[in-house]
Amino acid sequence: MTVMCTSKSKRAADRVMAGLVGLYAALKLRINPAKSAVALVVDRAFLGYRFWRVERGRIVKRGASLKALAMLKARVRDMTSAVTRGGGSAMSWPNCARTSSAGSVLPVGGDAE
Repeated sequence: MTVMCTSKSKRAADRVMAGLVGLYAALKLRINPAKSAVALVVDRAFLGYRFWRVERGRIVKRGASLKALAMLKARVRDMTSAVTRGGGSAMSWPNCARTSSAGSVLPVGGDAE
């Protein structure tokens, strides 16, 4: 669990976290302390997103977290390497069109019937 602080008071965020721990304990649930933290929005990734401040901290922007981007790149690499594993290079569009079994859609030679 992550308690994201939007205020500058860490003490208030700690109170919220302690209250949540108490509520979860009443429900007989445990909170994993290794995954739980009180942090500023810009200090941690949250659900695959990261946040950063621009223009002297007045605007907060969001984007994919670095871990999520690395995982996406790895998946794309795996998917594209499966294509290139067979012949050594990916099939280009002209080669794909040349080897397709669909035949010609347009008449050849200029006779439009």
